[in-house]
Amino acid sequence: MNPAALLRHQFTASSLWRLLYMLPAGAMLTAAVVSRRDNVFVQLFGPAMLTLFLFGVVLPEESVFTAYGIPRQRALRAVGWVAVPVVLVSAAVGLSGRPDWIGVLGALGAAVVGCALGARYLPQAEPAETKSSRAGELGDRSLLYEVIWSPHLLWAVVIACALNLTYYLTSFIEQVEFRTFVAGLPLLIWYCAHASVTADSPGPQHAAAYGIPRKTWVANTVGAAAASVLIFLALACVVNLVVAGALDLPRLPLIAILVAAVGAFAVIIGGAGSRIRFGTPAILCAFLMYFVMSDLLDIRGEPNGRLAVASLVIAAVILAFGVVLLALYAAGKLDPKPNEGAFIGT
Repeated sequence: MNPAALLRHQFTASSLWRLLYMLPAGAMLTAAVVSRRDNVFVQLFGPAMLTLFLFGVVLPEESVFTAYGIPRQRALRAVGWVAVPVVLVSAAVGLSGRPDWIGVLGALGAAVVGCALGARYLPQAEPAETKSSRAGELGDRSLLYEVIWSPHLLWAVVIACALNLTYYLTSFIEQVEFRTFVAGLPLLIWYCAHASVTADSPGPQHAAAYGIPRKTWVANTVGAAAASVLIFLALACVVNLVVAGALDLPRLPLIAILVAAVGAFAVIIGGAGSRIRFGTPAILCAFLMYFVMSDLLDIRGEPNGRLAVASLVIAAVILAFGVVLLALYAAGKLDPKPNEGAFIGT
């Protein structure tokens, strides 16, 4: 695939609705990175977010090379011709805002995001073999555990331990915004992972490919979400008790752990429901949930009751959104969107 043809396709193929929000959003993000030089958070993560926006503008959906049968090496060259300039532009914007070590970290973040996004476009070296052979095993509990339960439970264990680590590491950070962001970074990763269209736990299309009925997928997704949240809640509390007691450190507020757990359940259910018909709303809900409750994780502050209540209200709205969509899907009243690439111009 010729890189010039790839770029021409992205700016001429229907639908061009994506450009109506991607280009202005990219321009505003660029202006924010250049102008808000005193905001460490913007300087560190602005270039990475700009890379994400530019990738969405100049590249088609991730499966395009696989769909056209393009070999991995040709796909790598095509992605490289587009990804390298995107990363260089984002890094240059970051360094122009802060030509110091903070700007360098922002540029490195842009490079990491660029590599991660670029890798998603490359076709697999060899076709998958094992999962398709098990697609018909509708009653196989090991299949359900492997594709639905296992990812949820693993995420819960990792995030519970990581949250305790980042919470105490932020005691050395002076700026409040950056301190609370780093403290809750594991939660943001957890929320976004399950709100993403390409989440580890399979969406309705993937479940159908495995031969899993709608009601079975919905029931197991909700059950796995509840189990993972309970494991996170218990493990986070136990780890915090051990660490705080052994090292004589301040306790991670219980209200913060509770809100984080409720938010995780809401985002997982909302993300599962959103993946039936939408993609973007779930990610927006994940970011909204995280940024509202992140101040509860300030190691130098006191828990804010009003902020906790506001976080729970937002979680309730996200949960209701997901429950309605899952109920409609299980009842056969809602079908998966047939062409997810229509909005991104493929």
